[in-house]
Amino acid sequence: MARFRFAVGEFFESLTRPELHDALSEHRAAQRAEAAELAKAHGRRYMRVSVTGQAAAGVLQMGGDYPNTGPAGTIVPSPQPRAGYAWAARRISVSGLTTGTTPDIVNLHRSTPGTLYTGGTLSNGIWQFNGNNFAYVFSHEQLIWLEGETPVITSVGTFASTARIVLALEVVEVPEVELYRTR
Repeated sequence: MARFRFAVGEFFESLTRPELHDALSEHRAAQRAEAAELAKAHGRRYMRVSVTGQAAAGVLQMGGDYPNTGPAGTIVPSPQPRAGYAWAARRISVSGLTTGTTPDIVNLHRSTPGTLYTGGTLSNGIWQFNGNNFAYVFSHEQLIWLEGETPVITSVGTFASTARIVLALEVVEVPEVELYRTR
């Protein structure tokens, strides 16, 4: 530190030019590190999305191009990742299924772009839920929806529930090009 003496006999200390340069360099390095961390987080978004529906004539089909009911029975579009983004599922649950020795069973599918009636397709089942095991947690890249794909639920066999069925997904939405960083 530089040291100065004033006429009144008091000493005053201040940083020298090299000391100030070093302090500012450390501060700027910390700012760059923080900006790099923020850049990693940019574009990543934790989301909770849901699809709701109700069985008709003992058959449940909801999500994708099947009618999805919203507030007050309105029909709403199925949720899907934004353009250029993908969803990495963390937790998925299906509520409203009957439980017991013969629980309701539903399959989870991916619906691809287009409609089921105009060239879109429904994947083979990618997961199965029943009234006794209605929620699952997934790791890293275990279950992914790409741009344009929507979650779809279809019943398997006899479906007894007449309640409102809710498919709830907790996902991390990331740019598709950074999908390898979902960890």
